[in-house]
Amino acid sequence: MGLFPASTVAIVLLSALALVGCGRGVSSSSVKFRPYDPQSRNVFMVIGAPNGLAGVATDVREMSKVLNDKTNGFNWNVVSNSNAPKNYILRELTANAASVGEFGTLGLYVSGHGSSDGKFMTADGMMSYSEVSAAIAAGRAQPLKRLMAFNDSCYSGHWVDGNGSLPDDMKGLNEPAEFFADHTPEVAQALADAQVETMAQQLTLSGDKGRADSIEQFLTFAASKKSQTSLDYGREKGGAFTWSLRKVFSNLKTQRPDATMGDLATQAVDATWQETRHHKPVFKAVPVAMLEEKIFEFSDGN
Repeated sequence: MGLFPASTVAIVLLSALALVGCGRGVSSSSVKFRPYDPQSRNVFMVIGAPNGLAGVATDVREMSKVLNDKTNGFNWNVVSNSNAPKNYILRELTANAASVGEFGTLGLYVSGHGSSDGKFMTADGMMSYSEVSAAIAAGRAQPLKRLMAFNDSCYSGHWVDGNGSLPDDMKGLNEPAEFFADHTPEVAQALADAQVETMAQQLTLSGDKGRADSIEQFLTFAASKKSQTSLDYGREKGGAFTWSLRKVFSNLKTQRPDATMGDLATQAVDATWQETRHHKPVFKAVPVAMLEEKIFEFSDGN
């Protein structure tokens, strides 16, 4: 992420604002849909590593505020660090993955630089996704039910792609905004459910289906396609994607108390593109029912 397109640095990691509530979804035969549970222990890591980017500290501060706002009803245990070294991130991932409840959600938000091959530039060195997944797996005796990852960074679409290529018959899921525009919700759900078993294996942290480190449900949202850089607006606004996401969230909270995660995602895609005319966010949910979750289900309305 940079004020201008970066040539050698970009960030590809889990960045996450998991602005999620509970909704009704369609269960597939292979993955039981479990909505966000505010009664479980749910942990959200909000991580930054500026390496010269003025907007990172703003992103971390403002995202932490949203997640800690009790009027949103999320019940997140928020862990934040605006200049995080590699060992700290890996250690906290393991500890927090271990502490998430049986039906809890683990979230991770990262803002900063990285490399076009998917490595995150921490405060003291590069970190691969395989190291991140191994750290999460190290803390789990049972499968993680829900992982939510939002990423404000250059080339972050690599993570939406599973940090690599998906099978040819699943290419339609790579661009969810366009995908859902081309299909009715019923058709989109049916197509997604038909691929859930394959997707579950693709998203298994170890790559070995059935291991204890696999995850059942996955939602990720990236600032840009994997071929695009993303923009940092500096100390006042932070990253363009996070800035747009926060604005959309605030507007939905005021005007659409029945809004879903799908509403947030699709509107944030449009808002970021309108704001930048440079990069377009992409997102993916497995199963698709995660996009039906109502953001403000547990809000007290204040």
